[in-house]
Amino acid sequence: MYTVVAGGGLALSLGLSPSLHGAGPLSGAVGAAVGFVAVALLREIGRLGRVARTMGRGDVAIASMVGAAAGPEAMTALAICVVLSGTLALAFLVRGNSRAVVAPYGPGLCLGGLFCLVVR
Repeated sequence: MYTVVAGGGLALSLGLSPSLHGAGPLSGAVGAAVGFVAVALLREIGRLGRVARTMGRGDVAIASMVGAAAGPEAMTALAICVVLSGTLALAFLVRGNSRAVVAPYGPGLCLGGLFCLVVR
């Protein structure tokens, strides 16, 4: 994921979060921090005992954007993201004939964030 896109999306999410949620101006920053820390921890846990990458920096950046946009509902949004990404990964696993299938995590993160904003 390009840094310019991630930075622009994060700035837009931070700017819109207070008006979306009626929360304080720091709600987006706290949500971004929650998204960043949660997915960065998942990324590091996934790397334990493995040589291959489990998630990229772009996934962490998307989680930060989703957390910033979700603001006070960041943990709910990230939980939805994890469920949707897991569902997509299972679909890729069922469709492929190998456990070595690579499933992108970003689309589930984006769909989870969108779901949280729309259903909110």
